[in-house]
Amino acid sequence: MKRRWVLSSVILMIAIVVYISFFIFSPFEKKVKVQNSNGNRDPSNTNIVVTLEPPDTVYKIIPHPSRLIYGQDDAIVKVILFADFSNKKSSEALRTLKELVNSNNSVAVYLYSFPIYQNEFSIPLSNLFLISIDKGKKGDFVNFIENTVIKDESSIIDFVERHKIDVQKVFEQYLENELSKLPALDDMNLGVNFGVKIPPTFFVNGVRVDGLKTKDELQTIIENELAKAEKILDAGVNRSEVYHLIVKNGKETAYKVKVVDRVEHKEKTVIDDNIYEEDLRFVPIRGPRYAYVTIVVFVDYECPYTKRFFRILNSLYKNYEKDVRIFVKHYPLSTHKRSYEVAKILAAALVQRKFWVLFEKIMETPEFTDEEKIYDIAMNNGIDLEQLKSMRDSDRVKKYVEDDLIKGRELGIKVLPTTYINGVRYEGVLSSSFLEKIIKDEKRLAERLIGEGIKMEELYDNIVRRNKVKNFFTKGIQKPYIEKIK
Repeated sequence: MKRRWVLSSVILMIAIVVYISFFIFSPFEKKVKVQNSNGNRDPSNTNIVVTLEPPDTVYKIIPHPSRLIYGQDDAIVKVILFADFSNKKSSEALRTLKELVNSNNSVAVYLYSFPIYQNEFSIPLSNLFLISIDKGKKGDFVNFIENTVIKDESSIIDFVERHKIDVQKVFEQYLENELSKLPALDDMNLGVNFGVKIPPTFFVNGVRVDGLKTKDELQTIIENELAKAEKILDAGVNRSEVYHLIVKNGKETAYKVKVVDRVEHKEKTVIDDNIYEEDLRFVPIRGPRYAYVTIVVFVDYECPYTKRFFRILNSLYKNYEKDVRIFVKHYPLSTHKRSYEVAKILAAALVQRKFWVLFEKIMETPEFTDEEKIYDIAMNNGIDLEQLKSMRDSDRVKKYVEDDLIKGRELGIKVLPTTYINGVRYEGVLSSSFLEKIIKDEKRLAERLIGEGIKMEELYDNIVRRNKVKNFFTKGIQKPYIEKIK
C-alpha cells in the first residue's frame, strides 16, 4: 500500500498555507521583502520559525457526540484520544481510559483515528473504525481493539463478517490520486491542526497530552482538570456547557509562524526535530564541497543497522558522487562504550585527514571492530599511530564527539541510523529504491533553484529553509519508509 497519502492529508489541513506559500514557491534571494531597520531583510539571514504552542495551552477542540465511547456527553471533563489502532500503545490507552471513566462519571472519552505507523493493518483498522461508527457498531469495534491481539488479517476479517461489514471497504487500497477517498483524512487534519505528532495523543479539557501515560499519570491530569471544571459548575454553569466554556477562548491551531533574522534573534531560534540546519564545514565530508543533495548521518559504530544503511548508501553514492555530499556525525549510544571510543579514534583521524579510510573499514565489517584492529588498519594506511592515540584522549577530540552527542540529543534522535537529507529527517534503514527516489527528487529541486539564480554555495541553506516551511505541514504525520529488518 502506498503511504505517501499522508503528505497530502496534511497539506489540506490549515488555512495558514495561504500566508507561507509565498516562502515555499518564491526564490528567497529574489523576492523576500520583509522589512527591518535597514530596509529590506537580508534573505540569506532569514529564518521562518514554526513552533508549537506551550504544553499547557488550551485548544478549542470540540468532540462530536458520535465519537463518544465511554461516559456521558454532558461530562464536565472530556478526553479526546487520537489513536492508531494497529499500535499496542493505543489499545493500552483505551483500556486505561475505560478504567478511569468507570470510576468517575464526570469524565467522557471520545475517539479519533490517526493512522501513521508502518503497519499493514493501520489503514484497514482505521477504515473499520469509521465504518463501525456509521453502522452503529462503535462499541463492538472498541471492545475488539481492547481485547484482540491482531497478528494477521484473519482476526479483522472475522470481526467484519460477524458484523456484516463490506470487507473490500475495510481493505481498500488508496493510490496517490485517490487521497480524497481516505476515510481518516478529516480525523488526521483535525489532529495535526492541534499538534498531534504520534498517537496515542490525548486532549483533556482542551489541553494536549503527548504519548502513552500510566494510569496514575492520567488520573492526576484528569483530577486537576476536574477540579477546575467543578469550580465552574459550582458557579452555576449548566453541566452540559462546562466544557464549552473551558475551551471557548482556546487556541484554534497549535502552530505559530514567525519570520526572524538569524543574528538578531539567534537566542530565540527553536530547534525543529525534523529539520537539520548547521554549519557543516567542520564535519567529515565525502563528495564535493557544494552539492545538490546533502546527506547527514548520525551513527553508532556498534549498530548493525547503521552499517547496513551505509552499505546501501555507498552503493548508490557511486552513481551520484558529483551530486551528493555525505557528512557523518558521531552518536554513540550510552550502552555502547566501545562505540564511543571508536568515535574518538575517528575524530582524532580527522587531524591527519584520514577519517574516511578508517570509517570505511569499520562500516564494511558486519561485526564490531575492536581498537587493536582499527590501529592495524590505521598503520597499514599511513596513519601516525602515536599522534592518533595521543589525540584520541585530548580535550579537543572529546569535545568534538560530545558536541555531536549534544546535537543529536537536541534533535531528539532515538533511532539509529537517523539521516537528514537536505535537512529532512529519516529514521532507520532506508531501502535502496526509496533512498534513490529521495536523492532524485532533491536533485530536481536543487537544479530548479540553480536555474532561478541561487548560487551553489547558498543552495543547501536555501533548501533547508524551504524544507523547514514545508515540514510545517508534515511534522508528526509524515513517516519515512523504514525497511523491515529481519
